[in-house]
Amino acid sequence: MLMIRLDRGSPIPLYYQIQQQLREAIMSGSIRPGDPIPPEPTLATDAAVSRFTIRQAIDDLVREGLVVRHRGRGTFVTFSAASPAAKPLSTFSEAFARQGVTDTPAVISFVDGPPSASARAAFGLKNQDSVVQVTRTRARHGDIVAVERISVPSAIAPGLAESDLDGASLGEVMRRKYGLELTRALESLRLTTLDKDTADLLDGRSGTPVFLLERQSFVGDQLVELREIFIRPDRFQFELAPSPTDLEKD
Repeated sequence: MLMIRLDRGSPIPLYYQIQQQLREAIMSGSIRPGDPIPPEPTLATDAAVSRFTIRQAIDDLVREGLVVRHRGRGTFVTFSAASPAAKPLSTFSEAFARQGVTDTPAVISFVDGPPSASARAAFGLKNQDSVVQVTRTRARHGDIVAVERISVPSAIAPGLAESDLDGASLGEVMRRKYGLELTRALESLRLTTLDKDTADLLDGRSGTPVFLLERQSFVGDQLVELREIFIRPDRFQFELAPSPTDLEKD
């Protein structure tokens, strides 16, 4: 039986606590594909919250594709924890670690100030809005492999400090300090050329080709992080693992 336990003294919103407990039950396989989740009135009564709060929690699960609503029938689990594709959102740390980039990211700069042009466009910010901008480097045995430029609106992560990132990923900090669980991301990969500042950090030359991996991370439909990663192609390679089905199509 699903039991919702809430910490009403926590700064984490009640709907988000409920959403995370439902999500964990689904991801762990405690609630299996095709199973109904308890009706909203039942969940609201059991958790002593409003139906609106329950609906907020379930709306996030619908957007993630973990459950589906059927009018007149209820809400059913669609996610299978046994699926080979069922895995948490991959992180840059994991991708780099697979190729031996295990050195702790070094924070080069940490600034809370006006947004860049790309951050204004991505987040829909005004010039007077504030953004936390973090520049980090990642290295393998002392050789710089990548430079990360991360932007997070200050309104989303008020009080974010450089010390928060000591030994922790930004995703961990967003979850632990702000109750924000990254649920999906959009990535694009292209070639670009190094500007002087990035070239200096990468021990490269201005104007030389470099991989640029751009990532937008979301909580539900809300964009919470914009990240640009400049990667030296002579020190890192991207790996793809097509499925047998994909191979048959090629």
